[in-house]
Amino acid sequence: MRTQFQYKLVYRASDHRDVETAFVETDEERVTVRDPRPNKRTLSVVSNLDWATVERALVDLMYEDPENDVFADASFEFNADENASKNFVVDLVNPSRRQIAYQVTILFKNGRLLEVPRSLTNDRRIILRSNMRGHRIITVRPRPVDFASKRLREIQVELRYEDMNEGLSFSELVSLLSRHEQGSFEFDYADDQIAYEYRVTYWYLNGMTRSTGWNIAKATDLFIPVA
Repeated sequence: MRTQFQYKLVYRASDHRDVETAFVETDEERVTVRDPRPNKRTLSVVSNLDWATVERALVDLMYEDPENDVFADASFEFNADENASKNFVVDLVNPSRRQIAYQVTILFKNGRLLEVPRSLTNDRRIILRSNMRGHRIITVRPRPVDFASKRLREIQVELRYEDMNEGLSFSELVSLLSRHEQGSFEFDYADDQIAYEYRVTYWYLNGMTRSTGWNIAKATDLFIPVA
C-alpha cells in the first residue's frame, strides 16, 4: 500500500523572484520537477565588426513585462579576443510580449565613438556593425470600440518614415479588421528628433470610404480612433 504525502516546490531564482507552488498530495514514488517558466526568449548578439579599426563594443540589453513583474537585463562586451556570439535569455510569462530593448556603444581605435540610440527588436539576433542605426517598433492598434457599432468593415493605416540626409526611407500598410487586432511598423533611424507619419482610411460596410490627412507622431504605441 502506497503512502500518501504532500509536497510543494520552491524555485530559487538568481534575480530573487522565487516561484513557490501550492502543496500537492500524491502517492507516487517519483516527483517530476519541471521548469516553472518553460517559455523562453533567446536573443543572439553577433559581431560583424572589423577589429582592425574597432577597439571594443558594449551592448546593454533589457526586457520588461511590468504586468507580470518580469524584468531582466544584461551587458556584453566584444573585442578582438572576445568576439564570439552571446545569448540573452529571458523567461517569459506572457509569450506574446517578446520585444527586447538594446543600446550599443562602439569604440574605434582612432578615438571615434558611435552610440546607437535605444532600440527595440522582435528578431532572434542583433548584428553588430560599424554603421549601425537605431531601430524602432511602432505598435498600431484601434481604440477599444466595436467596429460594428460604427458600421466599419476595416481600418487601413499607412505609415512612413523618411530621413533623406541619412538615406533612410520606410513605409508600411497596417490593416485592422476588429478592435482586437494590431499591427506594427518597424524602421531604422539615426535622428530621434525626426517623427514618423501616418494616414488612416476607414472602410464602411456600405462601401463608402473616408481618409484623413497625414499626421505626425512619435509615440511607440499608436492608437487609431474608431469613427
